[in-house]
Amino acid sequence: MKIVGIYQLYLGYVLPRLNEGEEAGQIGIDAGDFRAWVRPKALGDPLFPEDIDVTLSSMQISTARADGSEGKLDFAVESTCLDRVQVVLEWEVDPDAFDVDEEFQRSLDRVTIMADYYLDHLRFVANSPFVKRIDRSWRTQDDRFVINVPYSCTWFNGDDRSSLGVFGPGVNGVAKSNSIRSPETGVADLAALETSLGTALPPPLHRSLIIDAEEHLHGTVLREAVLSMASACEIAAHLLIARNGGERDGTIAPVLSRRNVPFAQRYYDDLPSAVAARSLRTEDAESFDLVQEMYGQRNWLMHRGSLQGRLPRSRPA
Repeated sequence: MKIVGIYQLYLGYVLPRLNEGEEAGQIGIDAGDFRAWVRPKALGDPLFPEDIDVTLSSMQISTARADGSEGKLDFAVESTCLDRVQVVLEWEVDPDAFDVDEEFQRSLDRVTIMADYYLDHLRFVANSPFVKRIDRSWRTQDDRFVINVPYSCTWFNGDDRSSLGVFGPGVNGVAKSNSIRSPETGVADLAALETSLGTALPPPLHRSLIIDAEEHLHGTVLREAVLSMASACEIAAHLLIARNGGERDGTIAPVLSRRNVPFAQRYYDDLPSAVAARSLRTEDAESFDLVQEMYGQRNWLMHRGSLQGRLPRSRPA
């Protein structure tokens, strides 16, 4: 059976218009396992095009602190929506053996990837830093990705165009107000904070970059996460070199002069072994392998402009 899903993803900013709004700039993408058509709202199109979207716009969100202390967020979904991107997804399933929740989650991943693909190129062509990807995050509690913008979806049987009432009795659509990140940001040790403030210096850059990388990972901004991690590892390695006599030191210079040595091998095995008789490779082989894999992605990104992996083929629709 062929499923056709129509998804509306709502944005808190206005997209750049193509040809002064005369065209919506639809594009079709063939990704092998599925096909997608991405189309932003055109000038004159309703912001909330279907009944399910009108219902979505009327939702109210309220967030309060669990301990009862001051601080509360109240807003209407409609007040957060200024524009939208429509993604139509088409894929095949076995009608007798498909799990609705599994297919739904997979479809959301595909929809956000396709929308981001379009938005990345629109951002580039419009030369606009204000065009943002669909905000979504990785939820560590259940290892799921959640979409942090309002969205709706409706499913149809692509073979006969009938409604697919799979989300409940006779219900073929879902509307989500959005996912809100917890306002709580963790705890800190007072003595550690006083020590850090007492340095009269900014926090160590390599440690800050690791925190940035974690933020990027939670937000599924993988390119920036890889670059932040790689930069952090480079800075930490050069700090080790500086603390042990510099690049011309008789112990360090031979390590740095060797050619065709992978990054992790040079800086996290050979170098610490030479200056401290210790090595990440011997003490934590799994982390060592991950550093090397990460830096390989960094090299692929720097030299080829993307992370290693297959990109979908696109064509004008």
